Amino acid sequence: MTKMIELFAGRIPSRIESHQFRNMLKHVSSEKQDKIKGYLRQEDALQSLLADLLIRSIIQSKLQIKNEKILFETNKYGKPKVLNDSSICYNISHSGEWIVCAVHSTSIGVDVEKIRKVDLGIAKQFFTREEQKDLLGKNVEQRLPYFFDLWTIKESYIKARGKGLFIPLNSFNVIKNTHNDIQIVTKEKHPIYYFKQYFLEYGYKLSVCAKSNDFPKKIKFVNLFDMYKNII
Repeated sequence: MTKMIELFAGRIPSRIESHQFRNMLKHVSSEKQDKIKGYLRQEDALQSLLADLLIRSIIQSKLQIKNEKILFETNKYGKPKVLNDSSICYNISHSGEWIVCAVHSTSIGVDVEKIRKVDLGIAKQFFTREEQKDLLGKNVEQRLPYFFDLWTIKESYIKARGKGLFIPLNSFNVIKNTHNDIQIVTKEKHPIYYFKQYFLEYGYKLSVCAKSNDFPKKIKFVNLFDMYKNII
């Protein structure tokens, strides 16, 4: 594995023919196929399928092994890992038209969110008092983007910790200063985590959290539709 964190992003195709979907489905595990077939919305099924194909394509490229040889396992909190090589850690997120994947040799978390109208009152449930104060201290037009700033930072952090929502979002405080330096304040002892936010596209927020500060300057954009053709 390279020292530098890698960040991939791909736009979800607006339309995929049913036969193309079936062909792509053949490249994921039978367990994953069953899960994908269980989705009620086609959009959710396509997101899940393309996300799985994205990490498979990345692993294949790094390890030079056949797709059928790639093995995954999830921890007790539901975070997946690659059994073929313990030095490959990854995390995936998708929202709206985008799927993103962060890869490194140490635990990593990524979260992308499409900015959409939400009741900012839910901040009382998920944010600390300090975060709520910061949010309400923003100009009205800045509050919604800042809400998703905090949300993606928090999500990337708990995903990097490998415990997901088993860590309550309001159990730690996010401090983001004017220079966009990000810190986590929590009573729980844990290793130092670093953060970086990226501009993906207008109307989206994207945050990455890792134990390493070796963040890339740019996102690697990939064609999700053509990707599966390279999987063997």
